[in-house]
Amino acid sequence: MKNSKQYSEKLKKFLKKSLQDRNYESPQFPTNTDCIVRGILSEFVSEKMVDKCIELMREHFVDWNDLRVSRNEEIISIIDNAGVNPDLQREISDALINTLNSIFTNLDRTTLEELDEAGKKQAKQILDDVGGISEFAIDYVLLFLKHSHVLPVNQSIEDMLKSEQLVHPDSSRREIKNFVVRQITSKDTEKTFYMLRELAAEYEEKEMKKKKSSEKNKTASKKTSKKTAKKKASGSSAKKKAAASDKKAAKKSAGKASPKKSPAKKISTKKASSKKTASKKKSSDAESSEKAKPASKTKTAKKSAKKAAKKTTKKTTKKTADKKSSSAAKKKASGSSAKKTASKKTSASKKTSSKKTASKKTASKKKTAAKKTSGKTSKSVSAGKKASAKTKKTRKKS
Repeated sequence: MKNSKQYSEKLKKFLKKSLQDRNYESPQFPTNTDCIVRGILSEFVSEKMVDKCIELMREHFVDWNDLRVSRNEEIISIIDNAGVNPDLQREISDALINTLNSIFTNLDRTTLEELDEAGKKQAKQILDDVGGISEFAIDYVLLFLKHSHVLPVNQSIEDMLKSEQLVHPDSSRREIKNFVVRQITSKDTEKTFYMLRELAAEYEEKEMKKKKSSEKNKTASKKTSKKTAKKKASGSSAKKKAAASDKKAAKKSAGKASPKKSPAKKISTKKASSKKTASKKKSSDAESSEKAKPASKTKTAKKSAKKAAKKTTKKTTKKTADKKSSSAAKKKASGSSAKKTASKKTSASKKTSSKKTASKKTASKKKTAAKKTSGKTSKSVSAGKKASAKTKKTRKKS
């Protein structure tokens, strides 16, 4: 591993502090297969979770061969009841089934009785020859069955050591395992393993809390952004509505300021009402200003105001009457002009028709005169012919 001297000093100090006042009991395994199954589970979950999973499996399955034959869905349901992370459930069930199947295909059984009499090196060779067993599970079996100077390291232990800067960040898992083993004695391997497992579980819990808090913050920020967007949209819509209402109000006020064309009666009534309101306002102003004066002065002011109002109403009525008369005269004038134009049109049409008939008569007369002249000429020709014939006869007779 890179910079091994620098990291070895840090790691030794860390291990001394963390191993103080820590006592762990080594687990007991009825069979070798129990140790293998526990090693497979320990690679993915904490020690407490491993205990729960094994309890539920022993209650559900008859033996480990029954687990080997079972379906993935059945194993996943048991692991899920133990509280295992759903992302790891399929991987754990595959590892259990594949390991037990590889042992059964090589030895026609699910137990490894050969490990009882084999030494440390022979035991490692047997496990390697079986195949299908992960490196972590092999190290776990060698540590707890043969008490070898081996330290199983999984992903959580690796992440914890790197986060504490106790190993080089670019080092592999095998390099970390060999480096940590060189820093401890064979007696402290089991203690060190349980201690690292415990610290790794604490590290995972912290990371999970961080992830949850970050997700909450993200969701909260998304909600706040949506709320702000909605507020902005509502504010803009409110502004648009206010602008539209202002435009409508401006149009209404403009319409009131410049009234539409209407009959003379309506205009006169509106003018009269406006003048009345103006006179009322003037009278009210006069009354309010003269309240401080004696009562006699107020009476005279009221009388003068009434007279002025009567005069204004008379003037407005006269104006309306004049307008009515002028409009009626205009209507009569327009009617007479229309009649004159109509009579002119009829006379012009009559003249054109009479001219056409006269031209037709003259043309017919000319035709008849031409026919008569042509008849006369034809008669004179025939008479000349007859006379010439008579003269010829007389000559012949003579």
